[in-house]
Amino acid sequence: MQLLRRVLRGLVQAVLLLVCGVIFYLMVIMGDTKTPDMAAEISLTAAPLAKLPQSPLEFTADTLYQAEYYFNAPILKLGGREWMLQKAVVQDTVPKSVGVSVREVRLRYTNADGAVVEVSSLTPARCLRVLSAKGFITAMDQEWMMAGSQAVFMKSGDTLHLHIVKGEVVYQIEGAVGLEALRKAAGTAEV
Repeated sequence: MQLLRRVLRGLVQAVLLLVCGVIFYLMVIMGDTKTPDMAAEISLTAAPLAKLPQSPLEFTADTLYQAEYYFNAPILKLGGREWMLQKAVVQDTVPKSVGVSVREVRLRYTNADGAVVEVSSLTPARCLRVLSAKGFITAMDQEWMMAGSQAVFMKSGDTLHLHIVKGEVVYQIEGAVGLEALRKAAGTAEV
């Protein structure tokens, strides 16, 4: 009888150990995959850039979809009715401070007051090195949001600049405008 109890107890312990091992595997090892954020999604799913037949290429507001073809991620745009899209430019440049080819889709917007802002989507993210060469310095006021993300606010003379980084893509708004106009533009920005 005692021998039967020992065998049953060993069998129950082996089954419990096996169940604990399966639970550990499911919770710790299988559950370790993280949900990628938007930045990781953009950089993981980014396709190679389409070759430009010439640089720069210009598009109108009606043909913006053609400009989007030449970028490997969603582009930054201004929504609402206050800002009117004038044109889009797609170009490749090789800035000295970056050392690699930078693809930019730049949209020019104006409002009823005559303010002009340039909204750009650029890749790779190393293109941010150009900002210091252009004289941009980080401003003290860093309470800025753009397209649902915390933005970096910079100045160079009369030109104001906001940018966010999502993986290898930089989204920016730039213009010789007042703070209020920049804040309104940033408030309507969407990716």
